[in-house]
Amino acid sequence: MIPDAPPPVVAFGHLPPEWHSFGSVGGAYATSWRYHPRGEAQVVYQMPRGGIVVAVTFSSVMTRLPPLKLVLPKKAATPVRGTSDTHEYRIRGLTHGRNVEIVVDIRQREPTRQQLGVAQQVLSSVWIS
Repeated sequence: MIPDAPPPVVAFGHLPPEWHSFGSVGGAYATSWRYHPRGEAQVVYQMPRGGIVVAVTFSSVMTRLPPLKLVLPKKAATPVRGTSDTHEYRIRGLTHGRNVEIVVDIRQREPTRQQLGVAQQVLSSVWIS
């Protein structure tokens, strides 16, 4: 673990059409819609029905995690708090000496196979230096 090193740069490789990415140093996220930050509301609470967001952050937890694998879990970890139709998938692991957490949220009561495939495509495009 490298707690005193500068934060890594995060980017997304090739995104599907209509997707947008934000951030770079210390974390980033990509949305399947044209997101415009509004006040203090988190991006997940501004997500339209059918929307997907992939967020990459770095954890300050000093516990060493296993190596990061960019694979969408088969089951959502939990619904997003305060929603009944947004599923949250969490991926945690170690890369470049840093603990990384990637959260994939899909706003759909039952995510479709196509949505899960697109989410995996975006997850696979995550690049951390």
